[in-house]
Formats: sequence, C-alpha cells, structure tokens
Amino acid sequence: MNDSRHYVRVPHVAGLQLLDGESGEGLLKFETRNLSPGGALVETGFHLLVGMRFRVRCELAPEEFIDAEAEVMWVSGDPKTTETGDRSTMGIRFVDLGADDARRIEKFVRAHAA
Repeated sequence: MNDSRHYVRVPHVAGLQLLDGESGEGLLKFETRNLSPGGALVETGFHLLVGMRFRVRCELAPEEFIDAEAEVMWVSGDPKTTETGDRSTMGIRFVDLGADDARRIEKFVRAHAA
C-alpha cells in the first residue's frame, strides 16, 4: 500500500471551527482527532463535500489557535448525518497555512510524537 502522507500525525482532540469568510466568526464547530502540519482528522455532525474549501481556526492549546484555509480530502459517514444526528469523519488538508502557524504545529507534533 502506498501511503502518500508526508507528515507525522499525533492524536489531538481539540476544537476546530469553520469560519465565515467575511466576518471571521465561527459558523460550524468540529472536533479534531489528530493533527499534522498538513491537515487534520475531524469528526463532526455535518457532512461536507470532498473538495470544499473554507477557513478554519484550530485550537492547538488552551487559548492558542492556528488559522488556515482547508480543503476536505475525504469523508466517511452517511451524507444524511445532519438529519440523523450521526457523526462524519473527514480528512482535511491545510492549503494555506502561514509560516508561523506551520512552525507552531511542527513544534507541537514533535513534542507529542510517540
């Protein structure tokens, strides 16, 4: 099996918000399951479509956040998740992550890697 992942991932359960593009206010709340400089595994009650792009704010530590543009790479779960109350799991890729935020994630991953 060819694993095309380029980054080490670490378990990280934290809040992640999908932001309104104009106001920067949080519109939807997700929960991360793991994190890497390349993206995150996210669990949510919303079913988003592969290819969707949006701004996110991810909690790295209490009162410490990173902001990035993200893209949904894959989704697992029923498309009717919102209606049924079930949860979907999504892989999101950071497509626009500032250099400072990237360094902070890399430092976080190094500190938490097994």
